[in-house]
Amino acid sequence: MQFVPFEDDIEVNGQTVYSVVVEPNEWIPQELWLRAFKEISEVIGAGALYGIGLQIPECAFFPPWVTDVHSAIRSVDVAYHLNHRRAGRVMFDPETNRMEEGIGHYGYMPIAGEPRILVKCTNPYPCDFDKGILTAMARRFASRAWVDHLEPDKCRKRGGDACTYLITWGDD
Repeated sequence: MQFVPFEDDIEVNGQTVYSVVVEPNEWIPQELWLRAFKEISEVIGAGALYGIGLQIPECAFFPPWVTDVHSAIRSVDVAYHLNHRRAGRVMFDPETNRMEEGIGHYGYMPIAGEPRILVKCTNPYPCDFDKGILTAMARRFASRAWVDHLEPDKCRKRGGDACTYLITWGDD
């Protein structure tokens, strides 16, 4: 389900939400960020959430090993955890590669031998926002990449636990 935190006391890096609401050096409660998304969705619409998602890769911290579509999509879960913290502790430690649980995940399932990746998003963020993030990350390395939302009947918009996307790209 979107807009509802999985756990209390989760914060979001202000750098991630800078383009929308706060100063980049602050951390804000995830619950407030999700409420802002809900209001944007209700007042402006899903297209605005998609647009915000497209901008997130420009603001968020991503690991330096991102060099192609596969590593870009694989990095989204790491970046997600790098940009959230619990009790003042960032939820991914790049020195140990330890990832804390409690905020969900962005899955990564490449389709062998094809320029396609399945991504299952199990997190409290809006589905259109996630589609924007995935589109922007894929297009960093494949300008004609596109993202299809699979199984819309199981979508978080309809109370589902996750949304699944298929990322497809061709040669640029």
